[in-house]
Amino acid sequence: MAVTVRCLGVFRELGDSFTVDEPVQSVADLRVACDGYLTALGRQDLVSVLKRSVFASDDLVLRDSDVEVPATVSVLPPVAGG
Repeated sequence: MAVTVRCLGVFRELGDSFTVDEPVQSVADLRVACDGYLTALGRQDLVSVLKRSVFASDDLVLRDSDVEVPATVSVLPPVAGG
């Protein structure tokens, strides 16, 4: 199943979204697939941000240990300030 990853914050440099076509069994697998996607683009700067980011679906923050991956998720980078 393909997963659409909506880009927010600094990830918007990639566009509105991108698609992970690799099979993923968990959110941790999705993180690895996104890491590979960013590495293939030569975006090591975003790989380091991804390590500190979380995924969310609607109003639910997903944990890497979650085994159910929705068809569409958002990647939320860390923010500073108030």
